[in-house]
Amino acid sequence: MPSATPPSCCAGLRPTLLQGWRQGLPLHSSPFREMAARSGATPHELLRTCAQLQRDGALQPIHARWGEALPRERWRLFFDNADETLAGALAGLPGCLRIERCAAEGDPPWLWAELEALDGAALQAQLNRLPALPTVRLRLAAAAGPAAGPCGDPQLAACLEQGLPLCANPYAACARRLRRSERSLLAALLNWQRAGELQGLVLTPAPPRGSRPGWIALWQQAPALQALHELPGLERLQPAPARGDWPWALSAVLSGAARPAQLPAGARCLRLHIQQPREAALLFQGPG
Repeated sequence: MPSATPPSCCAGLRPTLLQGWRQGLPLHSSPFREMAARSGATPHELLRTCAQLQRDGALQPIHARWGEALPRERWRLFFDNADETLAGALAGLPGCLRIERCAAEGDPPWLWAELEALDGAALQAQLNRLPALPTVRLRLAAAAGPAAGPCGDPQLAACLEQGLPLCANPYAACARRLRRSERSLLAALLNWQRAGELQGLVLTPAPPRGSRPGWIALWQQAPALQALHELPGLERLQPAPARGDWPWALSAVLSGAARPAQLPAGARCLRLHIQQPREAALLFQGPG
């Protein structure tokens, strides 16, 4: 009897793609051919599976993941009178990565948001779109200074953030859109990658919709940090100098529906809805 037809690789490709293509999209004129060789699929199978996942809303377009060497500023913003309108406007900002809202009845209408921007002017351009400005701004990281790379070619950087077309030759399609050669485009990306400003081009799942439960604990006098590092579900631990407009010397954000146990004394603990509008900030989209 003839042997059975080997099963398609598509069943194995779906979980790989939904976990994020960890190796990154090759910086090669035919990246799907290279990816197919690594996965054991055919280029046609790989493209067909990606297209179906995108149609289902499960997979994002091919997009840039910026490297740590790309200069940018990161801010944690506090709003003391938040509502649905403000939360929705924040989620629409291209630099907004995270929103934490007090969730329980009787809690203050407080909200924290984390944003990234290339510089202070870019941050302010985004904040000008909000119905209310933050009460307090805490800078988590400052831009390291001017750089070439993506900042010197914002048109290409914006195109990479918007997403490359899902086709056999996505870099060539992007180059045609920008009226430049594929060779020069790939050379720029390789230079950015070598400089650590571009981690790579990725195929990743769509960010989760809605919110998840969590807690924030606030201390006016910071406890010993060692005990906090051992707390289950710890996501954020943010020391901040106590000052007139920000009385909290330390805050800890923890995931989970259950109230965190064994917190150091003196904590004010509030239930949160945690929302992550996008996996990475869009740094080159402009105020829009």
